Amino acid sequence: IVISAWARGIDRTPTNYIWFSTGLTAGFIGLVDLQTPEKMFTYSTARIAEISVGILVMAAVDSVIWPRHMKPGFLSDMRDWRKDAREWMVETLGNVECRPPEPKRRKQVRDRLRKLTGAIANLDAKAIQLPYDSVDAPPRRRDVHLGRLMVMRLIADLASIEEWARALRRTEGAGDRIKPLLDKVCSWVSNGDAPEVDREAGDALREHLRDAETAIAGRTDIAGLIEHGMIRRLDHLVGDWRDLDYAIGAIGTREKLPDRLRAIAKDARPTRSVDYLASARDVLPMLVALIISSTIYYLTAWSSGS
Repeated sequence: IVISAWARGIDRTPTNYIWFSTGLTAGFIGLVDLQTPEKMFTYSTARIAEISVGILVMAAVDSVIWPRHMKPGFLSDMRDWRKDAREWMVETLGNVECRPPEPKRRKQVRDRLRKLTGAIANLDAKAIQLPYDSVDAPPRRRDVHLGRLMVMRLIADLASIEEWARALRRTEGAGDRIKPLLDKVCSWVSNGDAPEVDREAGDALREHLRDAETAIAGRTDIAGLIEHGMIRRLDHLVGDWRDLDYAIGAIGTREKLPDRLRAIAKDARPTRSVDYLASARDVLPMLVALIISSTIYYLTAWSSGS
């Protein structure tokens, strides 16, 4: 019972019901029928049959009679998130020449970034269930992990871009010199307010940004260093924005990922090494309770059956 409860705490997918059912079976049959061991196999087999029928009926109801698909809602949430992130980028990159009251602007930026980070919680809540969604082509788990990773990278990109934009606003002439690059990035990200991402144009834009970075690589003045930092962060942003589109395409239609992203997706699984210890800590009270209960049972009722 303790081992099955521990395994259920580690397995965060719907398959953890296997472990849950194993613990229940051991409790309901193994302990109740200790004094009639010759009946255990019959009772266990009957229980397995009952559970299997229940799973089949539930799967039929969930998939055929009353399907509730999760993937369309997830893709809709991601469209809304990209729309909010796009508006944030366009506003931030379009204001490098302006100098509004800094404290007020900083608060607004942080509040909007905090809202954008809510996508991580949404991804974590649905990532477990999406690969089991009752749709024609449920997404692969690695594609969902890749989408989560790209969202996290973009949030880091957005926070960094605001810092560089703030530096540009405080440096005379720096924003004016790279304004054409900022406009190109804004135009590409907006894409006419279309939800699609022009991936080929993104690749061309990254080449353009790298050429611009190379052109000012030798500058050591403050303005040049700030411009260099901003251009490099824009290069990361464009790449991550494009890669997020690949990930969403893979989740939505099982589109084949490029080899580069497939390798990243395999390593994008969230680290859960501490879960083994956390789950052991969670089942420790159960272990102590079972030991005490079985000891009392053995001392008082093992032979009498009272």
